[in-house]
Amino acid sequence: MSNTLIEVPAVNKIPKVNDSRSINWEDFELGPLPSTCTMTISQENIDRWCALYNDDPELYLKHAPNYITYYSGQNIVTPFRDISAGLATLEVDFYHSIPSDIALTITGQVINKSVRKGRGYVEWETSIYEKDNLLQSNRRSWFFTIPEDDIKKFPEKEASSPIPPRPEIWETEGLSLLLSQDRMNDFEGPGEINGHTNVELAKKQGNPGPLAQGAFGFGLITRLLAKDFTNQFTHGGKMSLKFVRPVWAGEQIHAFYSIIDDKSLRVWVEKDNKEEVIVGTVLLA
Repeated sequence: MSNTLIEVPAVNKIPKVNDSRSINWEDFELGPLPSTCTMTISQENIDRWCALYNDDPELYLKHAPNYITYYSGQNIVTPFRDISAGLATLEVDFYHSIPSDIALTITGQVINKSVRKGRGYVEWETSIYEKDNLLQSNRRSWFFTIPEDDIKKFPEKEASSPIPPRPEIWETEGLSLLLSQDRMNDFEGPGEINGHTNVELAKKQGNPGPLAQGAFGFGLITRLLAKDFTNQFTHGGKMSLKFVRPVWAGEQIHAFYSIIDDKSLRVWVEKDNKEEVIVGTVLLA
């Protein structure tokens, strides 16, 4: 398969064109994705990302937030702009800081297609480089509605490792973020109409209202751990997250961690009612 080099935005979707559409289950084939992407993170990009997460841009005068790479894992499927699926898991290996004002290269490959309980799961991996230096890699698993005939064509998805139970007492005050409709709209960008931004469309999809982006929980956990563990997390840390419940527009989320041992953490994001929406583990360097 030929590999095309395409420049993509750092903190937005690729531009919309007349034939833009979402990527579906049938579009994925095992192996390298057809495009290699480049992106350059500007100070304007950093300011936008920090505003979305209530982060302090003054912390990022020499490098970008290490959670600013979320859109790169979506834009790697260019020319498709959206993904007709739900995010199931996200695993991230942090190797180095993410530099700003330097061209970065993003490669991707589909590493698994499987089925479980009538759903189709696609897992792809993206790697972000500065020249030959690997900065970060992540693996995302998305669940799709699939044709009934495909259920027997693909292997059964393996059960994921269990997450330790939440402790009664933990070591951090955590971080919180209100997922207002305005914040969700800003994340998608101007003029985007989808299940995150439009009430009528969300209800047609069977939801009580617009669905909050899973990226907010991921970013909040990453901010918290970078603050409390610095290089132990940002230079060699490994994070594995499961997205277990939805969050709707207008709800507030809170990120926490508890210490399992010298190198391991349990992490989670919960709503005001203590219901967990993201659970996972982190291995520190």
